[in-house]
Amino acid sequence: MEPQETIITFRNEEPIRAPFLNLVIMKFYSYANLYSLSDFNTLIFFDIEPSVQIVQYQKLLEASQTLISTLDIDELLEIILNKAIEGVNADRGTLYLLDHEKQELWSRTLTGKESFSIRLSVGEGIAGHVAETGKTLNIRDAQSDERFFKHIDSETGYTTKSMLCMPLKNRNDEIQGVFQLLNKKTDVFTSEDEDYIKAFSVFASSAIENARLYEQEKEKIAIEREMIAAGEVQKALFPSEIPELSGYRIAAINIPAKNTSGDLYDFVELDDGKLIFALGDVSGKGLPASIIMANLQSMLHSFPEIFQSASACTYQFNNNIEKFSRSTKYVTLFLGKLDPAHHTISYTNAGHEYPILLRKQSTDRLITGGLPLGLFPESEYEEDKTTIDPGDLLVIFSDGVTDAFNHQNVSFTEERLKTLVTENRDLDPGELVQLLCDQIESFAGDAPQFDDITMIIIKRDDE
Repeated sequence: MEPQETIITFRNEEPIRAPFLNLVIMKFYSYANLYSLSDFNTLIFFDIEPSVQIVQYQKLLEASQTLISTLDIDELLEIILNKAIEGVNADRGTLYLLDHEKQELWSRTLTGKESFSIRLSVGEGIAGHVAETGKTLNIRDAQSDERFFKHIDSETGYTTKSMLCMPLKNRNDEIQGVFQLLNKKTDVFTSEDEDYIKAFSVFASSAIENARLYEQEKEKIAIEREMIAAGEVQKALFPSEIPELSGYRIAAINIPAKNTSGDLYDFVELDDGKLIFALGDVSGKGLPASIIMANLQSMLHSFPEIFQSASACTYQFNNNIEKFSRSTKYVTLFLGKLDPAHHTISYTNAGHEYPILLRKQSTDRLITGGLPLGLFPESEYEEDKTTIDPGDLLVIFSDGVTDAFNHQNVSFTEERLKTLVTENRDLDPGELVQLLCDQIESFAGDAPQFDDITMIIIKRDDE
């Protein structure tokens, strides 16, 4: 029977020409499907007699099967290199991966008695040249090639003779790395060896991509678990109970946009019956913001200045935050001291949203203070004092309340907040907090929450 030629053309690649059996090509096609490579442009095959090429393609099929045996990236890379070496009967080799951002090749796996890391710039040496050009280099005498690094042989005691250096390409013909295979055990590397590595690299790059995606997903899950755990720890830092003061009712809430919050509310009950209350907001979100908030909360409970004045305390907060945040973060903070015996509130506003003090006949905004914490060392802060009369309602809030957006990119606004508070001022503070949260949720619809929502409401009872 006259041998016929089989032609397999992968998308965006030159045809691979080699004779092999119907059974082999059908299996080859099935593994191509497994790696989403079923879009062959050409697939022609005939019955032929066994040949050297068939042995190679049988190895290719076996190698393809092995690639699906693991999703561990290090184990997979070892398998890929070993199968490439076996497929072309090389003595040893190196598999380089390409760092596209740094334009650098680095060896993830090597074979042989020596195992050490190699890093090459794209364009440097034989492997760097292949990474730069995407062209195969089949070198019969590596020692005579000026691009060959002879010092590596000198350091290892190994003698490199022949070399097959080929790009590791994905199905979109993008270079992902380089195979560098050394010293074919029988004579020199052939065109059939090149065909084998070319076909094998498509499967190998797809397997690497799958393994990387798996690793990324594992890392994502691990991070999410850590963030959930951090969120649980942070929740425990918020007050477990709202203080009870005779003649006053207080409510507070924090709804983080993520697992951890960059907002804070807290209370400190003093021995003289006064109540310190604070609501803060760190720039940025996530774990870094929550760490700064935890530090601020610790300071709130430990600084002796808390017994003196809100402005003195805020001054110390600012200097400490400026030191450990190195001006990369800042904190807006409203810090107040309620004196229930004299019905006054002393406060300092460090760049925070202006709280709403709703009186029976008017509305005040508590604005006195200074810059956000952490911007400049030694910043000075002013302090003010106001009365809280029977029936007065103080609403302190973070910008996550007023900046909540819906799908029309319209924000909730302070005006809407003020209207709701005015219309529902007779509610208990706990009920009012819940109503405001419900209204924000209804307003936003299914638009994602981008910022933490935090509120404190203090109401003096009517006489």
